[in-house]
Amino acid sequence: MARRGRPPGSGTKKSTTIRFDKDVLEAFRAGGHGGSCG
Repeated sequence: MARRGRPPGSGTKKSTTIRFDKDVLEAFRAGGHGGSCG
């Protein structure tokens, strides 16, 4: 029987925060495709 839901994670990932200057973010937004990867 197939298991439903997300598979368990590896447990090796670490949450972090990165900060960009306003002009860098504007450049990403101007040249991007909406932020979705797919």
